[in-house]
Amino acid sequence: MRMSEYHRSISVPVEGGLPAGSHPLAEAALFVVADDSSEAEDSPPSGASSTARTSPHVKTSNTMETPSPAKTSDAANHAAMIALKERFNDATDLDVLNHCMGLKRIPNIPTIAENLAEYVILICIDCEHWSNNTDEATEVGIATFSRQDFLPLVAKGDFGDHGEHLMQQVKFYLLRLTETSHLPNQNPTSRGVEGNRFGQGRFVTFSEARQIMYNLFVQPIEDIAGLRGSNYPIVVLGHDVTHDKNNLKNKATEFDMDPVGTVVRYIDTQVLVRDVMYWLVPRNEQIGLRRLVEELWFEHSDPHTAANDAGRTLISAFQMTLRDHPCTRNTEKDMWQVATGIEEHSVANFKSIGGVEKYCWKCGVIGHMKRDCTATGLRCDECEKNGCDIVPGEEHITAHCLCIANKKAEERRARDAKARSATATILVAMANPFHVAELAANPSALPRLNTTADLSAETGFRAITPFSIFWVSFSIAVPPHNAFRRFLLTWGIIETAFWLLAYLPRKRSLQASAQHPPPLEQEERKELFWRCWDKIPHPEYYVSRWFLGARPGEVRRENVREFFSWALLNRGTESDEERRKRRQARPEQTQAEDDELNEYADGIETMLGRKLEPGMGSAKSLRLTIDQVNMAHRPFLWYMIVMLVDTITAIRLRYAGFILFRTHLRSSLAVFPPRLANFTTRSISSAPDLSYWYRPHTSRTRLPVLFIHGIGIGLHPYVEFLMEINKHDPMAAQDGQVGIIAIELMPISFRITGPIPHKDEICRQINMILERHGFDKVVLASHSYGSVVSTHLLQDPSTAAKIGPTVFVDPVTFLLHLPDVAYNFTARRPRGANEHQLYYFASTDMMVAHTLARHFFWAQNILWKEDLRGRDVTVSLGGRDLIVDTETVGKYLNNVDLKGEDRSWKDSEWKGHGVETLWWPTLDHAQVFERRDGRARLVQVLREYVKRKADEETEDLP
Repeated sequence: MRMSEYHRSISVPVEGGLPAGSHPLAEAALFVVADDSSEAEDSPPSGASSTARTSPHVKTSNTMETPSPAKTSDAANHAAMIALKERFNDATDLDVLNHCMGLKRIPNIPTIAENLAEYVILICIDCEHWSNNTDEATEVGIATFSRQDFLPLVAKGDFGDHGEHLMQQVKFYLLRLTETSHLPNQNPTSRGVEGNRFGQGRFVTFSEARQIMYNLFVQPIEDIAGLRGSNYPIVVLGHDVTHDKNNLKNKATEFDMDPVGTVVRYIDTQVLVRDVMYWLVPRNEQIGLRRLVEELWFEHSDPHTAANDAGRTLISAFQMTLRDHPCTRNTEKDMWQVATGIEEHSVANFKSIGGVEKYCWKCGVIGHMKRDCTATGLRCDECEKNGCDIVPGEEHITAHCLCIANKKAEERRARDAKARSATATILVAMANPFHVAELAANPSALPRLNTTADLSAETGFRAITPFSIFWVSFSIAVPPHNAFRRFLLTWGIIETAFWLLAYLPRKRSLQASAQHPPPLEQEERKELFWRCWDKIPHPEYYVSRWFLGARPGEVRRENVREFFSWALLNRGTESDEERRKRRQARPEQTQAEDDELNEYADGIETMLGRKLEPGMGSAKSLRLTIDQVNMAHRPFLWYMIVMLVDTITAIRLRYAGFILFRTHLRSSLAVFPPRLANFTTRSISSAPDLSYWYRPHTSRTRLPVLFIHGIGIGLHPYVEFLMEINKHDPMAAQDGQVGIIAIELMPISFRITGPIPHKDEICRQINMILERHGFDKVVLASHSYGSVVSTHLLQDPSTAAKIGPTVFVDPVTFLLHLPDVAYNFTARRPRGANEHQLYYFASTDMMVAHTLARHFFWAQNILWKEDLRGRDVTVSLGGRDLIVDTETVGKYLNNVDLKGEDRSWKDSEWKGHGVETLWWPTLDHAQVFERRDGRARLVQVLREYVKRKADEETEDLP
């Protein structure tokens, strides 16, 4: 059935949930298809019919006129609503939520509004838009309940764990806007309608969404004595509620909730979280929904799907309201189980209606999704006009043309560029040293400092060097006349010299080509390819991410051959002349390699289930070791901060009983900033390139611990963890303390130093350290990049036998053939605060970038589960890891189908034998070290592992 037929709409009550009449929303008119079964009777267009090329779904039937609201001209009814609104706005957010949930009635409600206040409805809203153009609304999410739904349960004290029984009364809606349904969500974790965790999403047009919103906000009271002629009062909840309110008003939905006159209070969870003392950072830093959910101990799966965001916002508000209630203590279920149960209950008991269940944004027909579309001969006027090359499977009608959407997005960006503030313009100009002379000639162009007071730390650090260059140039023309200006000049000279004499020369030298290891033998390469091929859960995503988000038609057969030429043959891009010379020099080997690359391309086609177009497409692949080293300058001030943090870390480790074993004088002086701790120790490392901290091993029966850190400011994030290994150790009194060796890797510790040693050398030097202290076997623990070194230690013959039980925290080496680690760390365009932090302070650090771009060879670093056979290994994974696809890694380690939905492995009990995982559903990368319970769990694992005697024989895993 086409959308033009779909508008035979009628008004029906909402199905599912509570019996009709128990919830005012059951009386609301949500527009639905007259006969739902007709959705299955769609007739995909054949040929180039005009109906397939036009945009019938944009029309609005005359039957969809906005109904008249209940008459509110009656003075008493109008006065009651006004009085209730005034009283609610005098109360706190927490008081209003308590009232809405039937917990504690707001006192001193005017008599005229006493009865009306009993029938408040709360509506939580969330709006989503297209990331390429925020003018384009794509989804509306709604979660709603009535005070009357809760009163019977509250009266009986039947709250359930964490208020579960109350939350089961909430109705959840997801409205996907058909006009913009073709706009792709750039967030790989979002699945749109299919990612709605609270039920089934519905496709609606702009006008239908507007009608549904009106029906939600204007609900006449018809069966309550004394209130007939009034509307139900509405409380609106949202996370940054003003933003969502304005989105509904100003975008294509064009729904303004203020004029309807039923809203008596707006509540913002970003404000509420401060009122209940959960979030105490400065006012200019607001808590994100993901962080809020994490702090409340449940999981924000499938984010940026509007119903999920609305649902999690409402659940968060519930938990903040119930924070001191008995239902939150001594519970059988934890908050994660309760939140998951709410989702499952909603799916099983509530059917969201309005609009249609399925809609194809390829052919513009309802009744099926795009993936099931069999329409042929579709035409797009815009693409025909532009001469676009449309690959098979990507045909579409004009109404759903991405070219049109992208053109609008470009126009929007152009308008935004013209509207940039003077401050931003000056900062951009200052970032280019060639503009300094112009600024120096016109110092009045420099903006006032208070206009940049809210710049982020990243922007602040980026601005230091350009400002220093400007100030030095300005001071030449206008010499400083007071002490403060002379201080600024001195500092500016230091920063300018550091940029000119340290950063620029080193940046050029670090662009030198990588020294690739010899490629594997052909049979080993093929075995590795097919081993990886079998562990790719999402083929299209795999190809798109390795090709930097390219669309299917942009990745052709030669692109794939070129990618695997790098990935498996360690070869870069060749010119035609270089390729000809290689063929002439080694014709048989070249032919064999060409056949091999064709085999890999065939494998990708089989995996995708489609043929790759011949030739070379426009896509560019991510090839770490031959791409440019992407680094950003750090000011001299940054390195002084690093030195300060390093000094504080050294003091804390000394206090905890650790001794620093520094490298020899020449190696120590090659590290910038200088380490003050080096001048306070006499202990010299036996490894020429590796310093380390050592806590003496005095235990007679237990194993020592070898710890290898990840990318960051050295050991600073791990001090508490290292201290807690021996803190409150029940066996210390009779057995002695467990020794710890914490290796320091300066090239990934935000220092300017030499390159990281290659894998054989780093294993040799760590073995020297172990032999110096007489350790024949250790428990190995590592975090993030440290898992790369751990992989080498497990594979190197000189060290493998010395490695006992192992703990990996946020490892990057499992399933390293998947694009997530490489893409997220080096190529992803940062959006969220955590992504900006990762990108600027880690990914683009000079030596970190060089380590990843010139010393990170994936075929050497990848670790397979089979490599751990016969070992006891615990892998700690965070469900919100912004670098690693921990969901897939966890499934792989637990022998779960990578494409399946089995989640039972997340709750498996840790036993201490074989390969096991610890799952932290709400934690991001490295956050387990910030949480006391996280560190305690890891320490518990280590304490069990160190009990294994040095001569204990481990059995092979079954």
